[in-house]
Amino acid sequence: MSDGAVSLLSSYLINRFQSVKDGDCFSKAMNIQYGVPQGSVLGPTLFNLYINDIHFFCHDLNIVQFADDTCIIVEARCRESLKKELEFALAKVNFWLRVNKLTLNTNKTKVLEINVRNTKSEPLNVKCHFCRYPNVISSVDCGIQDGGEMGAGGINGDPRLSFFSLASSTLNDSSVNCNCPTIDQVTHFKYLGLIFQQNLKWNLQSESLMKRIRAASILIYKMRNVCSTDFRRVIYNSYIHSQLKYGILLYGATMTSTIKPLIVLQKKCLRNVYKLSCRESTAQIWSKFKILHFYAIYIYSIVMHARKNNIEIGRSSTSTYATRFVKKSGFSHHLGRLVVNDALLSHRLVNVKLKVPQLFSFYQNESFISFKKRTKDILYCISVDDLPNIIYSKI
Repeated sequence: MSDGAVSLLSSYLINRFQSVKDGDCFSKAMNIQYGVPQGSVLGPTLFNLYINDIHFFCHDLNIVQFADDTCIIVEARCRESLKKELEFALAKVNFWLRVNKLTLNTNKTKVLEINVRNTKSEPLNVKCHFCRYPNVISSVDCGIQDGGEMGAGGINGDPRLSFFSLASSTLNDSSVNCNCPTIDQVTHFKYLGLIFQQNLKWNLQSESLMKRIRAASILIYKMRNVCSTDFRRVIYNSYIHSQLKYGILLYGATMTSTIKPLIVLQKKCLRNVYKLSCRESTAQIWSKFKILHFYAIYIYSIVMHARKNNIEIGRSSTSTYATRFVKKSGFSHHLGRLVVNDALLSHRLVNVKLKVPQLFSFYQNESFISFKKRTKDILYCISVDDLPNIIYSKI
């Protein structure tokens, strides 16, 4: 950064004061020594810059971040190893937070153990250890010094972070008892608006989504004799279609028993939009008014995701075996466990390409905007009864 940019940011952050209002009384104004102005436009950007280097210190951890929402993903073959790995990861992240004058909220931190076998087991009783590394905040100066990644200046140039390698050796000592807080273990957790369950099912997400869509449907019903059809269509796209689309890459191909209530509710909303009775069919609505069915939204989302991320359809480095799938379809098959990643989406795309080949006639040879429009036009014309067969059919 140039000196002018640094001076501009410094003037934005330095010499700011805050006070507390209680009724008509104000407290004494105090100088803000840490943090950024809350509610400002630059606040989220400056916060992301501040915490961005956590990935360098925790390079051996699988961390997913969105602003201040942080998710640590840990894998292990047994529960004992899982507990040790979790405690090590929490200790390492908490160490970095303390060094950078941030605090880990243990009351909001949760442990979600993924167990697809539905076997009942005792809680892991994972602890967030504050006791097994020195108080580096008081023993070492808080200034960042020059240095290599593991050179004389410490880890990432900060000598305080090198203390962690010495203290972490005691994390595997199960004989050491402490009063550190235990992290609550839950069976489901809401992260970035999606409810993840211990058994990797999506019925709670479906129920939560139905509550929000049902409220929007009631709003449209009350407006059906007051507002125009075009305005009700705008409400549908804003409050219902957008919610169905969010996160559909994760739950869109789950069990039909979970998805069916959402589809029924989507049809009910469209009846309110176009003033249809409960006995009238919605079969002609989708193509006539150019509305995407729930399964069409899922197909559209995976196709757009593949185009944006340049996923090569049907290619997988995990398997080259001449299975029946390969012989019949001509594409390679991902043989690993079913997880939500590009390999599974590639397998879904193979189904879509074999059933709807016209979607991929100009997959990489036209602009993204025209490709989006052409994809929607094709999906409008597909019968609603054929959409589930495109997603769930076996090759």
